[in-house]
Amino acid sequence: MQTHQHHYSMPALCAALRVSRSGYHAWCARDKLPCVLNAAIECQFKQDKARAGAPSIASALQSRGFVCSARTVGRRMQHFGLRVRYAKKYRRTTDSNYTNAVAPNHLDREFIVSVPNRVWVGE
Repeated sequence: MQTHQHHYSMPALCAALRVSRSGYHAWCARDKLPCVLNAAIECQFKQDKARAGAPSIASALQSRGFVCSARTVGRRMQHFGLRVRYAKKYRRTTDSNYTNAVAPNHLDREFIVSVPNRVWVGE
């Protein structure tokens, strides 16, 4: 829009691009350094070993002097695909209190037999 501003009026350019004039002027006045914030978010995320969410990363960045909210950090994390890894809940896999009967041990570890096909064993 800045290159065509000398040939056309600002309202005509904004209407052609379907942008509000106030939105365009706010965009011009906005800080053009989101790359620094993106790099800082990614660095802090890696520093926390992917265990910190947007609120804690935002507070860490604010303590380092960045001006950002948890919502902004969350949106940018979502944009870059940074997701928190949660610790899995401990789950016991063996049941040491059985209620079922244990199968009887007919072989009693006697694997040598006199007649073939009498005893079958497997692992």
